[in-house]
Amino acid sequence: MHQPRAVDRAGDCQRWLPLIGWVANRINPGLSHYAEIIDVLSKKLPAPLIGELPYLPRPEQRELSQYVDLAMLSNVLTVDRILA
Repeated sequence: MHQPRAVDRAGDCQRWLPLIGWVANRINPGLSHYAEIIDVLSKKLPAPLIGELPYLPRPEQRELSQYVDLAMLSNVLTVDRILA
């Protein structure tokens, strides 16, 4: 499986801006290995999955906040982690 550039560079980005959560965005409703991809990313990324945006036609015209659990961030968002 090819690693997305975002995963390849996650470590580099951590030096400047800590990753405290990520959101999966399903842009292809027919993707057969979607669950596997999410599982791999969850293991590789150094932050929790805080939401999954399902495939939605015309997402720019929808309220997407219902798919993101911002309360999860309170578990990982601390001053010590941000300043580390």
